[in-house]
Amino acid sequence: MRFQDKVALITAAASGISRATADIMAHEGAIVGAVDIHEERLDRTVAALNEGGGRARKRR
Repeated sequence: MRFQDKVALITAAASGISRATADIMAHEGAIVGAVDIHEERLDRTVAALNEGGGRARKRR
């Protein structure tokens, strides 16, 4: 895994390219700090990343 135990802060993480980047980073072992102004979508994104075996946390 290329990003094992590295931390990635992803802005606008609830949609688009940033969501795809968060997915890839989590899949590659990164701890993802996800930020977005759309809190409900961000909650769904973080839950999906964690359910898929990644490690993600919502940041404000």
